Amino acid sequence: MTLGLGGCVVPNNIDAPPRVQSVWPKSWPETDVFYVTDRGASTTPPRMGGRGENWAAPSCGRLPVTVPRTGAVGPDKKQLIFATIGPAKYTIEDCAPPDPDQAENEPAPLEKFLARMVAETGLNCVMLYVHGYGTGFDSAITRAAQLSRDVSSRCIPLAFSWSSAGQVDRYVSDVEHSSYAVPLFHTLLTILKQQHLRIDLVAHSMGTRLTLQTLVLLRRRCETAPMIDEMI
Repeated sequence: MTLGLGGCVVPNNIDAPPRVQSVWPKSWPETDVFYVTDRGASTTPPRMGGRGENWAAPSCGRLPVTVPRTGAVGPDKKQLIFATIGPAKYTIEDCAPPDPDQAENEPAPLEKFLARMVAETGLNCVMLYVHGYGTGFDSAITRAAQLSRDVSSRCIPLAFSWSSAGQVDRYVSDVEHSSYAVPLFHTLLTILKQQHLRIDLVAHSMGTRLTLQTLVLLRRRCETAPMIDEMI
């Protein structure tokens, strides 16, 4: 079944911490979120996940995320606490996809990363999250962790974070940057399927636009084999 949801919500400001909690009533241990992104490293202000809004060469990695339950408060019993991202378990700055002009002597960095992801988790499916307009990297990562927890997913949480500016007034530039990400997203889906992984995809807002552009590209290239098992 395929269901695309396109609407928009009030976006997260990239400079504000993500306000994410889980619907589950009990506390949960941290969730490791794997990611692939075309964002460059952040400069100022510092961000939990270490990535900014500028478009750059692909990078990837693994981040631990702690998502508290809904209504969780701090020691003072007054202030709500929200999801936090811990220090990266690893970051691969050069996560380049395969180069069709190069001889296939060894796997490309992106292929190695995804193979490592599967080996480390022992799972054969991914819950792939593609965020929408006005979303910073930290929000994308914490939302992926929240979704994984809230639906009790038994798949690998994998976030594809394109270089949204994370600003209310940057919609036009976000449209442009989401289009830049189509080739990388196409390659990501292709490699995931080559590794025989089930793909459950959740695309939100402009992430739906990016996903549909990618599916059109697949069709134009006559790649008719199903890439996505379930899409929301």
